[in-house]
Amino acid sequence: MGFFGNLVKGVKATAGGIYRLGKKITSNVSRHGKKLVNAGKGALDFIEKTPVVGDILRPATAVGRGVLGVAESAVNTVERADKMLDAGAEIAGRVEKLATGADQVIGAGRKFVQTGNVAHAKDALRRGQQLHHSSRAVARDARDALRR
Repeated sequence: MGFFGNLVKGVKATAGGIYRLGKKITSNVSRHGKKLVNAGKGALDFIEKTPVVGDILRPATAVGRGVLGVAESAVNTVERADKMLDAGAEIAGRVEKLATGADQVIGAGRKFVQTGNVAHAKDALRRGQQLHHSSRAVARDARDALRR
């Protein structure tokens, strides 16, 4: 493995731990948050449907619905963060492949320098062009993921 491959391998090890911790946090917050919001909605529905008590507590239940709306929005934000973690992991995997490709281009260029064989130079050029196109696609997909 070359320089770029080793560099990405080290970054990947660190990022993998951060990813696992982030997924654990976001999935737990999302799961428990949904349960709390649904329980709160059920309780407010029960109170509002009770004949006398529902009329008396209508202002309080309106405030409660507002609070539940904010909580539901927070849970939705956590779910989006969870999806962003998945998108980031996918892009990291593609960057790892790009690093391997960069090492291959360097290796093909090194062979050309050592042997003087034009076929090795053409191979390095071809691999470099493929790497360039792949890197543009990864950058585009990363931008799209951030816009979501």
